[in-house]
Amino acid sequence: MSTVPGRILNLRPHESPNSTRLYKPLDLDILSSMVGKDVQILGTKKCNNTKKALRFFSDRGIKTHFRDLSEKPPSPGEGKNLASLLGPENLIDPESREFLEKGYQYREYDPLEEILENWRLIRTPLVRYGKHASAGYKPEEWLAWLKKEGLNG
Repeated sequence: MSTVPGRILNLRPHESPNSTRLYKPLDLDILSSMVGKDVQILGTKKCNNTKKALRFFSDRGIKTHFRDLSEKPPSPGEGKNLASLLGPENLIDPESREFLEKGYQYREYDPLEEILENWRLIRTPLVRYGKHASAGYKPEEWLAWLKKEGLNG
């Protein structure tokens, strides 16, 4: 990689110098301040607990990244990752409309398999921050994360 004032040129080994790609320079101070600071919230726009979670973090000045599950459900890999962090049975919301209407309380099922097939069974909001994750509205747990990281909680 070679540098030109104000630009970074990326020369790949298989490309000739005439086929360079230009990238904007990165401000390393801004980049280092962003690492690990975003809280990812997965939920739906209609979910009151998701709205409360977004408000919880915004009131504390913590940047959030919200993803509406109704527009983009979790991928199978993401579902497995969340299940490994929280346990698949903790991701299922036994009070959700989908859970009650489909009669899950009366039958045996594999929680991970059901979550991957039907995202409406997931307890929202799903909140991730670094290596931490939670399912449902849990402000006490989030405060503990923030205090552990030394952020204003």
